[in-house]
Amino acid sequence: MNNTYKIVVFEFPEELHDLALGLICDMDFVGVEQVHDVYKITFHSHKFDEEVFNSLFEIIKGVYPKAKLVETIEIEEKNWNEDWENSIEPVWIDENCVITPEWKANEVAADMKIIINPQMSFGTGHHSTTKMMSQLALKYVKADSFWIDAGSGTGLLAILASKLGAKEVFAFDNDEWSTLNINENIALNGVSNIKVENADIYKVELPESDGIFANLFLHLVIDSFSKMYDSLKARKGILLVSGILKYDEETVVKSATKAGFKLNETMYDDEWVAFQFIVE
Repeated sequence: MNNTYKIVVFEFPEELHDLALGLICDMDFVGVEQVHDVYKITFHSHKFDEEVFNSLFEIIKGVYPKAKLVETIEIEEKNWNEDWENSIEPVWIDENCVITPEWKANEVAADMKIIINPQMSFGTGHHSTTKMMSQLALKYVKADSFWIDAGSGTGLLAILASKLGAKEVFAFDNDEWSTLNINENIALNGVSNIKVENADIYKVELPESDGIFANLFLHLVIDSFSKMYDSLKARKGILLVSGILKYDEETVVKSATKAGFKLNETMYDDEWVAFQFIVE
């Protein structure tokens, strides 16, 4: 008999998803899927402890009373990897640039092809923040420039900057697994001018640069504005920011302005916002 799985579907704000992940870290779950405000957790049916899970949900409701338990689904095991691979589609950033998994690279024709094998939820181009940052990169990365990709994730933005003609790129992330993934994707794309480091935004030294990608959580962006300004000021560089919900737009702009930046462009997609700041 095939194994069966129980999928529990929640609905609560995306900014609380990390909290939920922290709460379930000791539970015997199979996987987690996050799509905007929908949060799905999959368990082996025979290992699902309903009492423990109800306690978890009560904690989430204590933080966000409007949280909803949408449904609980039971399904049989099948070839998940095949289904997953078939479901991943290339993402077009514009008519000439596409982000694609390796197994679909031969199916798309584009002047610029970025190969990213999806192994994490962000950094594949499917999320609004990554797509907007990629669109801003196409617009603002110039030849022979030096860029920093802060919190690089899959390395997508660093690779894109390299392919757009950046002379050198410094990509860092505080997650060791992410830095391994960055190097894998760099090799897939055949670029060689990206320096990768496992580093924390609070501790890393940012060299003088022409541009910085900062697709980060709200508090990381706000806490790092002064540090990023110091990196960009000598060259009158560009700061591209996302990872920000539109409800926090005013907070981010005020903090950036206080640090010395000037807002030059704003983009929106769904509930998310991206910014281009310049050094005054």
